[in-house]
Amino acid sequence: MQHTETAAEGLSLIKVFLGLANMGAEWVMWLMIAMGFLGAVVVFERMWLLTTTGVDVTRVARSVLKALKVGDLEKARQVVATGKGMEERVLSDALGAYEEGPESVEEVASASLIRERQRYDRSVAYLGTVGSNGPFIGL
Repeated sequence: MQHTETAAEGLSLIKVFLGLANMGAEWVMWLMIAMGFLGAVVVFERMWLLTTTGVDVTRVARSVLKALKVGDLEKARQVVATGKGMEERVLSDALGAYEEGPESVEEVASASLIRERQRYDRSVAYLGTVGSNGPFIGL
């Protein structure tokens, strides 16, 4: 009979929660530090991407349009060929399909834009999750 009572006491929900509470909160602090550090890394990486991929869109657009108006497709491609920014990369892909017609250009530009958005949106979901849940855990 005593053996049954001991087993029942071991499965007590109250004892399980008391055991968790007695473990301490140090692991939570380490978790919050790690999440905060990772969030800071993501923020700085995103800032680096945005500052290194800045483009003078007006200048690029004028150069490309000027080349296309005189029929120099190769010059237009050279303007955006080595671009690091989203605008230049999408335009470079679109100019690659220029000779196949407007429908092809539109398809290529749409696909390229989706790919570039993924590059720019990477890790932003983590920041949103930490930002919305951070107040609940004290971050």
